[in-house]
Amino acid sequence: MLEGSVKEQYAILDDYCKRLLATNPSCTVKLKTDLGILLVAVGINGNNSMFPIAYCVAEKENAEVWTWFLELLKDDLKNLSPTKVTIMSDHQKGLENAVGAIFSGCEVRYCVRHLHANFKKEYPGLLLKQLLWATTNTTTQDEFPREMQEVKDISNGAYNCFITKAELEKMTQPMGNIILKIIEKKKEVAKHCLVTRSDKFESQVQCNNGSVFVVDLEFRTCTCRRFQLSRLPCGHALATIWFMGGLNPIDPPPETKLPGRPMKARRKETNEPPSAIKKAQRTRQVKTCSNCLKTGHGRETCKYAKVVENRVVKKRCHPPLQKPTEATLKRKERRLNQHAKGGTSGAKNAQPDTI
Repeated sequence: MLEGSVKEQYAILDDYCKRLLATNPSCTVKLKTDLGILLVAVGINGNNSMFPIAYCVAEKENAEVWTWFLELLKDDLKNLSPTKVTIMSDHQKGLENAVGAIFSGCEVRYCVRHLHANFKKEYPGLLLKQLLWATTNTTTQDEFPREMQEVKDISNGAYNCFITKAELEKMTQPMGNIILKIIEKKKEVAKHCLVTRSDKFESQVQCNNGSVFVVDLEFRTCTCRRFQLSRLPCGHALATIWFMGGLNPIDPPPETKLPGRPMKARRKETNEPPSAIKKAQRTRQVKTCSNCLKTGHGRETCKYAKVVENRVVKKRCHPPLQKPTEATLKRKERRLNQHAKGGTSGAKNAQPDTI
């Protein structure tokens, strides 16, 4: 009710693309129908935050589609040398081949979670998984050898697999080059700033352009990061800004029904812990025949001979009391004495003595 139907949103998709080109002349917009897989290229902006560089909805995820997507991305990056680009992916085969063909010479990294998906096939176990993440999260030269030694104590094979990440040992500086460049830039800016301490943690920073900020070292905040957001309408009101009347309406893709029963839950990995709430499994009752004492059928359809058992039928009675009272003990003792004399415990069944 708030966002409208899917058909209405697809009808104004062409208007949205035209509005993108009108408001962002430097961007690239290509529209093609009958698509379904979302591909996204995400990067790091100047504020060291993630943002999407490019995205598309393609027919399927394969080498041909990834090559087309990366070619458009390379064209938008203009004359950027591939040697200055680092691409991190999930080790997908189609993407890996496309990166090698389009961005030849760039540095390629892989996601640790997807690396563990292949690593656990030969070296399973929760301990090795924790050591893998601990090793990849190290940032100093002293910490990395200690984590690697723990891996070697557990498994030499896993250690040899990890040793390909030993490029950190070749570093001559306590941190990476990118972090060092950021620190040097911050130093150059700080040379022209006047810092006045107000208390133990807060300080006032005055820059050479006249701007003044307050820095809190305890909470690691600065007033320079505060900015005003323009209030824009949302929902259907936002669409009225660029809506052009649906000049070229596009129909939504047809619904495809896959064979089999649709899955209601996500398919989990082998080492993924189960959910907190588990549904009780339904167990089928095994039927036992009372004639031949075999399982799998009943007495009505039994074709075997009857089995005679010499079973001792136990007399049904109440279980013994755990803490009997004194009156119960006296009554039990009186009954035992009557049985010993040949009498019964009941008064109605008592017989008179005969001579």
